[in-house]
Amino acid sequence: LKVHFATGWGTDSPNPFILGGTFLLNPTSHFSAPFNERNYPIRGYRQGLSALQGRRMMQASLQYHFPLATINRTIMAPPIGINKITANIFIDSGGVWQTGGSPDKFFTGVGTEINIESTLFYLLPITIRIGVAHGLDSLGEDQWYIRLGHLL
Repeated sequence: LKVHFATGWGTDSPNPFILGGTFLLNPTSHFSAPFNERNYPIRGYRQGLSALQGRRMMQASLQYHFPLATINRTIMAPPIGINKITANIFIDSGGVWQTGGSPDKFFTGVGTEINIESTLFYLLPITIRIGVAHGLDSLGEDQWYIRLGHLL
């Protein structure tokens, strides 16, 4: 079980917080200080919607991660290995606002992902994530996505 919560509060004329999309836009955000991050995912919503941009924001995600198969096999040419296949089901929710203490509306998306944890060239771990998400209100949409990276 993985729980993630983020909140942001800008004063005066800050760059807006932007919710939506399937992943963080800054690929180095997992390796650097979390300050000044402005883009947060809510899977099932397109990034850039005006209703998902504001001076203040809250975003939360709850994921249940479970194994499907442990393979641990490698082919030699090219050296590619598949370690395990996992899945997760998730719910993302968040909202933005301009003034006051909380958003007027929260946007919520649900979905599932299959994660193929593999190794390239015997040393480089990489995860192929294939997912589908559904936004639960009129601004939401069905999203299919593929993401390459490291599973965090």
